[in-house]
Amino acid sequence: MKWYESSKVKLISFFILISFSFLIFIIMSFSLFKESLLEKNAVEKARLSTIHIIDSIRRTKIKMEEDVRILASVATDEYQTHGSNETMVATLMNAMGDRHVQSGGVWFEPYRLDPSQKDGFVFFSRGKDERLRPVKRYLTSLPENYRDMEFYVLAKELKKGETFWTGVYTDPVTHIRMITVVSPIYARGDFIGAASIDIAIGHYMEDLEDRDGGYSMLLDRRGTFVAKSPKVKEKIPENNIYTAQDPKIGPILAVIRQNIQKRKEKIAREYGAKAAELCMCSPEISREDAEMILSILHERSEGMETKLYFIDNDSLLKRKSVVTVFYFPDTGMNLVVGMSEEMVLASINRNYRIIILITFLSALLATILGYLLLKKYFVDPLERVNRQLEHSIREDGHYRSIECDDKGEIGQLVSNLNARTLALEEARQREQEEIHKRIINEKLLLQQSKMAAMGEMMDAVAHQWKQPLNALSMYSEIIKSDFEEGTVDQTYVDEFSRNIQIQIDHMVDTLDEFRSFFRPNKAHENFTVSEIID
Repeated sequence: MKWYESSKVKLISFFILISFSFLIFIIMSFSLFKESLLEKNAVEKARLSTIHIIDSIRRTKIKMEEDVRILASVATDEYQTHGSNETMVATLMNAMGDRHVQSGGVWFEPYRLDPSQKDGFVFFSRGKDERLRPVKRYLTSLPENYRDMEFYVLAKELKKGETFWTGVYTDPVTHIRMITVVSPIYARGDFIGAASIDIAIGHYMEDLEDRDGGYSMLLDRRGTFVAKSPKVKEKIPENNIYTAQDPKIGPILAVIRQNIQKRKEKIAREYGAKAAELCMCSPEISREDAEMILSILHERSEGMETKLYFIDNDSLLKRKSVVTVFYFPDTGMNLVVGMSEEMVLASINRNYRIIILITFLSALLATILGYLLLKKYFVDPLERVNRQLEHSIREDGHYRSIECDDKGEIGQLVSNLNARTLALEEARQREQEEIHKRIINEKLLLQQSKMAAMGEMMDAVAHQWKQPLNALSMYSEIIKSDFEEGTVDQTYVDEFSRNIQIQIDHMVDTLDEFRSFFRPNKAHENFTVSEIID
């Protein structure tokens, strides 16, 4: 038997094959499972890595919206009692003490603040001493009337107590990039003005960091950057994603634009007609922007939408990445977080490697234990049976019975084998008895054939001797008669003696022929058939 025909080798090969197949199945299953978890884990990872940013955005939003509501409420009360109290507004705004606030104030409808003046406002801006101080000649520096500006037009669309966030813009007076939160001022149910707080978006830059090797950016509803992490700031110097033209960052910008564009297409179908009216109220509001504004105003959702995109070659990370876009429906802002797939799947890969290692060790242990168990309960009993079979023939030619302690199929096999051996021994015994009987019968037949042959031989001898005996009988009668007649002489006696001897020799030759015919060791002689016939 060759080594590869051994049951041990076959068992080891079988268990190795089973273990390898099981390991491949586990690896493939976990790979598919890992891919299915990629999206969910990417969202969770993005939320965890940006939770401080989201919390900061929400805290700032809540704080600013609460402050602007208070400012609008105070402006309403002061207007109804004393007109506009500049000192009260200044005290209130400085009391807010929020480092994000760059400027703000209250703005009124024509002749509402002072019946003698068409324009009425109270505006404060943060000075070098970090205090908010009034700006008297703010209107003279504006290229257009404040009532045509985005924040004021939007305030007219709001109900009492509501707020709204403008897009990012550069203040024409302070030249600071900012975003404004606005709330309407109502008196006796009539819109009389707007309260605004301007937030310098430079403060958001401090909150966005390249955490965990990723990057992040905050965009307003128009795609203008509110804040950038260092990696984004280095690669995308532009202020808006639609003005960025670097082809290397094209895939990243494409998914962001796609996200915004899909939302715009949905909104356009619902608010197209109303948007045309709104965009005519302010040169700062485009048609698409008006549609977005109406969508935000009507939906007023406090939740957060999440979209996930996979980029094969992220130029910011120089590898495969997962880009998560968090959309805030109440402000129209988009927080974009990019992370490498390795980072997203880091914990999963670590657990994956542990599981694969455990699976491999378990499969190896199962293979060894399975082999040892099968060797003990299958291979070893078979080897013992095989050794007994090799020495099962006794000196007398009979077979020994095989011993086996197994109570299962091997024991049943040995029992059947012993039964078959016993049956073969009995058949062999019967065959020997039949052979013995056949030999006896053959001896009897041989004896009978000998007797028959002897009878035939005696008949042949009798037949061959009959003529010589008759001749001798005749010779005896002739010699008697010739003697009585006196014709017997010496010549006659010699002739008579030769004739008798011829008959006797013929009889002796006949006996010799029959004797030599039954001898098995007769010498071979060459003869001529014609001579024998003659």
